[in-house]
Amino acid sequence: MKIIIATLGILIFHCYICSAQTNSSSHNNKVEKVKVEFITNQLHLSVNESRAFWPVYHKYFSQIRKAWQESNGDRAEFEEKAATIKDEYRGTFADILHSHERANEVFNAEKAYRAMLRKELKQRENK
Repeated sequence: MKIIIATLGILIFHCYICSAQTNSSSHNNKVEKVKVEFITNQLHLSVNESRAFWPVYHKYFSQIRKAWQESNGDRAEFEEKAATIKDEYRGTFADILHSHERANEVFNAEKAYRAMLRKELKQRENK
């Protein structure tokens, strides 16, 4: 349970950073490209898996972002919505990735990506 709460907290932070960005769409495209490459490498996606995975992942992440916006900063409400969304998509990810273990790795890869992103932002702030 603590892991789920921590993961959702990091997801909230990531959603907040993504929604707070005011840079050009070019910058957003670069960030998205890095995210796609990072998660693809973490999950060791084949070409066919990647074709099936990314459209579903983008829908999933869009719903997570929408849940954050609708919760108006109410963390408990968001966590409840996010947990429901994750549960809904876990099976779909398992079908695409051919195992529940790899489906769970989607969420671990997101966490690792957010950690990498935070580290990069911190390094840039210190320069």
